[in-house]
Amino acid sequence: MGYLHDTGGVDTLAYFAQQLQKTKAAVLLLDADFFASPLILDQALPLLLTAVEQGTLRIFPVLVGPCQLELYPGIARYQPAHDSSRPLWVIATPQRREEWWAQVAQTIYTAAFASGEQDGKQLSHAEKIASEQKTNVRPRKQQNIRQPGLFDQPMTTPSFPVTLNHPQGTVIGEHNTVTISFYNTTPAVPVASEPPLQLDDFLAVYREKLHDDPEIAKLQILGMREPLSVSDLYVRVRLHDDPRPHSRLDFEQQQSRDPLMALQQRQAWIERRSSSSMDPAEAVKRHRNCVIVGDPGAGKTTLLKRLTLSAIDGALEAMPVLPLYIKLHKVARKQQFDLFAASVDVLVAYGFSRAQVTLLLEERMKAGDILLLLDALDETVIGETSQAAEESYRQVHEAILNMKRRFNRIPVVVTARKAGYFQRGQLPGFTELEVLDFLPRDIEEFIGKWFRHGSEERQALAPRLIAALKNNPRIATLAANPLLLSLLAITYEHDDPTLPESRADLYKRCVDTLLSRWDAERFIPRYHILNREDRKQLLQQVAWHFHQQGLRYFSKRDLCPLIEDFLESLGKSSALTEAVLQEVAGEEGLLREQADEIYGFLHLTMQEYFVAVFANEDVNLLLPYLGSPWWEEIVLLFAGQVRDASMLLAYLVTYRGVDEVPEDIFSTKLVLAGRCLAARPRLRTDRSLRDTIPQRLFQLLEEVPYALLRQHVAEVLTEIARTDPYRSIAGKLLSYMLTMPEEGAPLSQDALFEVLSSFGSEQLASLLLDLSLEQHTLTASPFFLDIFSRYGTSDMASRLLPLLNDAQADNWFRMYVISLLGAIGDHIVLPTLHRLLRDTQQDELLRVACIKSLAMLKDLSIVPALLAFLADPHTSKTLLSTSIIALRRIRDRSIVADVVQLLSDLFLSEDVRIEISLLVDVLYEEHIVAHLASLLHDSSLGAGLRARIATLLVHHGGSTFEEDLIHLVNDEATNISIRCAIIRGYGLKGNSAYIPLLQKLTLEKQPEEVHNETVLALAMLGDHHALQELLQLCMQKQFAERHQRQLALRCLALHSDVAELLPLLEGTTLSLEWRIYLVRQLRKRDEKTVILPLLELLHRRVIIREVRAVIADVIGMLADDEATVHQLVDLLPGSDIANQIHQALWSVCRRAGVTVIASGPGNTQLRVEKRRH
Repeated sequence: MGYLHDTGGVDTLAYFAQQLQKTKAAVLLLDADFFASPLILDQALPLLLTAVEQGTLRIFPVLVGPCQLELYPGIARYQPAHDSSRPLWVIATPQRREEWWAQVAQTIYTAAFASGEQDGKQLSHAEKIASEQKTNVRPRKQQNIRQPGLFDQPMTTPSFPVTLNHPQGTVIGEHNTVTISFYNTTPAVPVASEPPLQLDDFLAVYREKLHDDPEIAKLQILGMREPLSVSDLYVRVRLHDDPRPHSRLDFEQQQSRDPLMALQQRQAWIERRSSSSMDPAEAVKRHRNCVIVGDPGAGKTTLLKRLTLSAIDGALEAMPVLPLYIKLHKVARKQQFDLFAASVDVLVAYGFSRAQVTLLLEERMKAGDILLLLDALDETVIGETSQAAEESYRQVHEAILNMKRRFNRIPVVVTARKAGYFQRGQLPGFTELEVLDFLPRDIEEFIGKWFRHGSEERQALAPRLIAALKNNPRIATLAANPLLLSLLAITYEHDDPTLPESRADLYKRCVDTLLSRWDAERFIPRYHILNREDRKQLLQQVAWHFHQQGLRYFSKRDLCPLIEDFLESLGKSSALTEAVLQEVAGEEGLLREQADEIYGFLHLTMQEYFVAVFANEDVNLLLPYLGSPWWEEIVLLFAGQVRDASMLLAYLVTYRGVDEVPEDIFSTKLVLAGRCLAARPRLRTDRSLRDTIPQRLFQLLEEVPYALLRQHVAEVLTEIARTDPYRSIAGKLLSYMLTMPEEGAPLSQDALFEVLSSFGSEQLASLLLDLSLEQHTLTASPFFLDIFSRYGTSDMASRLLPLLNDAQADNWFRMYVISLLGAIGDHIVLPTLHRLLRDTQQDELLRVACIKSLAMLKDLSIVPALLAFLADPHTSKTLLSTSIIALRRIRDRSIVADVVQLLSDLFLSEDVRIEISLLVDVLYEEHIVAHLASLLHDSSLGAGLRARIATLLVHHGGSTFEEDLIHLVNDEATNISIRCAIIRGYGLKGNSAYIPLLQKLTLEKQPEEVHNETVLALAMLGDHHALQELLQLCMQKQFAERHQRQLALRCLALHSDVAELLPLLEGTTLSLEWRIYLVRQLRKRDEKTVILPLLELLHRRVIIREVRAVIADVIGMLADDEATVHQLVDLLPGSDIANQIHQALWSVCRRAGVTVIASGPGNTQLRVEKRRH
């Protein structure tokens, strides 16, 4: 027995040819690697086939691994040395494989030495092989063997050993049989010895591998010191199925001159889109081939990783449990444009056998049982030239389509940056979905999860950062992007826990992150025409040009000449304009296409930052715009970064009368000077401004007649107090707040409380506690609760706890202390609160306060006690209501069955059980719906309770009980309360499918209550005729029940003409409370058509003062035109609602681009002046 080892040279092949001359039979071990070798296909195999044709050699193919044999007819023409329907890889157990090999060996031996004298007898399988090869007769057509075909394209430059007498071969005699086996150098175990993968065993190992893979299960970006778990940090994103740029803007279609309004409009737009969004799990289930697009850092990659982990954990309903996550930029860099091969590589990297996973993936993909997750198609635009970069994208794009052609049943999810995806070729047959920005509640959840782990000190950062963002709406707009929110969290934790004082630096970090850092940290080598600094300068010039024109959005037609001019200034061809626009708008996302050929910056905040950077040190560029709301943030950013802000502040506080707009009735320039001072500017020329500006603000606080201006001044003083090292301003404000009289004060306590709650530090809470205890003014007002919930500490809780044992303290004071302890949220107070709650000798209101605080602390251990209160018929109404509210806040859904059981407890009054039913609505679980249905038909229960249960079933029951509910509505024998509850539920659901049923009821003779409820439901569903009748019913005072009246007035306010509502507002049909409610609902219409009618109502003194005050508020929220400003100015002098008109003027002036100047004796003459954009 001889051995031959391949050295990769000519000698090996020569020795092979020499040995072949004395070889009688060759056994070929066929698998994928056999056909991937140029050595065997191009050199060894031709020698073998030549020997067969000469009659000196017989070939015995043995199928040991998956391969596409039909592609190689030179070998496929020969019968294998075994049943072709039973290759090695389908043999499951080791024992059966040994038996298989023994049979193969026997077949080869028999065929190799067959004598050929078989005439007249039936031939065995081995004899057929021998006879066919001996007579050179073409054997029967090869049976088609199902194989995955990984190697459609042969692998390049492999290194394969050629081995004579391979251990898996069969050697007969001395060098009369040659076994040739070609293996890739990477597998350590011969393919022929590997059994097929058992799916369940494979998934168990794969699941563990994925959860241990830091690239999948961990998140570590932007210099994070420690990685965070994707599962721990993930906040559910929302997807929308309408991501393409539209022919017009979806929001802010009219350019708002008020940045704050622009921010509010954007937030409202996000909320609207979110209301029609989809959960990602539902989206990929509904759209099995989809592209998820979004801005840079929108969370696309994190979402794909989350889907990967959810799929392998079986948490994606009706989706494959075998996910494959592939980074497309790696495919592009390797130039491996076969995604099946890339899929195999993913599993091989986890230690699985290439041959085994090749077969497994082939089978599972054909069956559609693989979830393919392809990340970052936009990151495949890589190369040394623009042509190479675009070709790279095209190749990966085509690879995705090829994968779908080959395995059309698998679901595929692709992610890409929005602009880049739509600028290049889209994927046909793929649904486009967009990742939406975070909502405020998502931001809070993300921050809570970010700081969840670690020391108590680190965990305490979460509420502080949330408070800081609430007080800074511009920074909060950036936080809607998960990447920038992560940057904010890192900055807040490690660098600067005072975000408001370093906005310019913060914005710079955000810009640098999006321009280069994000790609650099992930080693994404994008091709760029302009370097980073040039791109920054271009964005600065674009921002300055359009901001001067008062534009938030601008056309491509107006943008391209700016880019052309910039390129020419760099000595570059203007022919690159289109490519540069695609580069800056398609990759970083700082500038993007907002609608069809309409561009704008990622956020208005970014535009303002680039304008401030453009102004640099030249204050003269900004002087014409001082006092304009459109330039407020730019002035603030400029003041925070300029070397000496003295000149800027001097211009704001001193009126020179030459080419300057004088101070207006809102003290805009002085207030802006105070805000600039709060930005900690450097004052080298005139440092006295640090004292002068606060002094003038305090003077204004005491003298100004308008509440809104007092509030603005207090807000500014609070901002300055943050940077006051001596805390004198904060102490003066707090003392002022705690000692001022309730009546006649220049600023109400509530207003100042609200302002100071934005102070945002532990020092404020500590100072407030000291002053309130010293002056005996400690209360549980909303302000105190807000401050202590945000900034309370364990030390403060320890100081408050002993006060509960003070024998001299009255119960009201102890109640305040208990409420504040709950707000602080430190669990050190739990034993004391539980002790007081158990003590039945304590005042009931004190025990009520304990329940509220324990609920604030989300203390689950209190749940059994609360359930006991509900089940006890002797529990007082106050204690009962408080217990229900507490359980609703704790939201322990495990008790819902116990709560439902209480609904049928006849020892409890019906009123109590109706109140308990409100808790069922909050804790609802699907498994209780059948029980609720049985209670609905339980005649032993009161009608009021059954009506509440009917409402629950309409809301939660789905289609299961639809017919039953409709039958109850149509059945005149059904209790009227139950019928009315179901009808009202139909109206509240907003489903127009109920209109025919309700219209039919109005045509039939019904009890008055049923008819009126039906009219109300139809009106809520948009029926115009019902709306007219509803107005008449309200005039006739037909709706006595509070919730019913609330729904009716809301419906009228949203859908009726304002003039039609005049009788309700002027007369005595409605009480003052309901007239005010009706006017406030008009605000929700957000229509300019209601402004003129409201202005007419404002002039009607016959309408009670309180109602006109609310009308002024609504006008201030809706109007944005100069004509409205003039009408309000006419009403202001001597008005009995001057505060509300002044506030409305401030809001409308900001949006209309005008202001109001006071002049003449005693500043009694008012005039309207336009502002510069």
